Amino acid sequence: MARLLIGNIKGPKGDKGDTGAIGPQGKQGAQGVQGAKGDVGLPALVMKKSLVGEYPVGSTFTGNVSEWLNRTPLANEYSTALSGGGKYSIVWQCVSQSGSLFTERRFPVNPSSVRKAPKEPLEPPGLLVRKALKV
Repeated sequence: MARLLIGNIKGPKGDKGDTGAIGPQGKQGAQGVQGAKGDVGLPALVMKKSLVGEYPVGSTFTGNVSEWLNRTPLANEYSTALSGGGKYSIVWQCVSQSGSLFTERRFPVNPSSVRKAPKEPLEPPGLLVRKALKV
């Protein structure tokens, strides 16, 4: 009589099949929570007084922080100051600050970046101001 085997008989493992096509892009997930607000930066460094005298490029100026500046400067920080009775704005770089004293050096400004005013007004002054405010 023949024997009958009942059950699963496992044969050798077959070769791996081909990779299928890439499926469609899934939906975008929900937006995450907004991060915390960053620290507020320092206000612009501004001289409180107009400078009197000649300050060629490279010259230094030493003064008292509370008298001349709106706050204590950081090393290598730039500021602007008015000179010539408020007619000229010149750029300074803080080279040192110790206690209540600071020293700044006149920084050169690229002349090509400075816009020169026309010798004679081309339009009435009120019109020039109005155009400047629109820019």
